[in-house]
Amino acid sequence: MELSEDPDGFYSSTFLYKDGDNDVIHAGPVWDFDVAFGYYKTAH
Repeated sequence: MELSEDPDGFYSSTFLYKDGDNDVIHAGPVWDFDVAFGYYKTAH
């Protein structure tokens, strides 16, 4: 997250889910850099 300057990493883009009662817990998405690498504009 630091290398890609991803401002929403682990803040608004990480989810835990199960696909049914007998499933294990999954975390994702693995690749979510929609506002990283310079695509994020701040108010500065």
